[in-house]
Amino acid sequence: MKRILLLVFLLLAALSVAVSAEAQTMHLVKPGSWVQQPLTPEQINRRIEQVAVQYSSYISLPRAVFHDIAYPADESEYAALDGFGVMLVSVFSQERDELPPKRIVARVGDSEITLHLFTSVFVKESGDDVVKRVLGPNRWDGLYYYPVYLTLQAKELVLDFAKTRTGFVMVQFSDQDRKALDSLKIPIPPPKGDKPPKEALLKLVAREYPGFVIKEK
Repeated sequence: MKRILLLVFLLLAALSVAVSAEAQTMHLVKPGSWVQQPLTPEQINRRIEQVAVQYSSYISLPRAVFHDIAYPADESEYAALDGFGVMLVSVFSQERDELPPKRIVARVGDSEITLHLFTSVFVKESGDDVVKRVLGPNRWDGLYYYPVYLTLQAKELVLDFAKTRTGFVMVQFSDQDRKALDSLKIPIPPPKGDKPPKEALLKLVAREYPGFVIKEK
């Protein structure tokens, strides 16, 4: 299933990652953990590096936000996840105390729907020297429950940093974003619950963001 990665207002190429999940005991990394290197798929980290290089001769950004949405692969997985996907958010800042962000909301009409974080890591090494200089030495990665219907109905996703900057528009949804859901070929109503079932969630995360899953044989 295609996943979508965006930096601020810049629409980047869709990504796809497939990693098989073996029959193992799995659990997610503890929220707020510190890690030496990013846990996100290598393709995303390469994309981040490419953007840093692209901007390197122009400006050092005070803060930057990438996001990547992993949608259910098919109708069966959509049902198992109760209409949820998972959204990875990678947040960079030149200032450490701007992280972690306070909240992310989806703007649907006149309403704001808060997205719920379920695990996260602080990254000790945000990237190579260009990434550190252009995007910032401070990086935080979080996984959020993502109600799939928001891609169809929301105007945009907005992030509030821990201080200084609020109302940071991560993305404004377009028809191209919505077309990513065409392959499901099913109605996409809001979820019935406030989070997906644990087993289905772990399976999706293990496939799409394997670094966030600890497997025990």
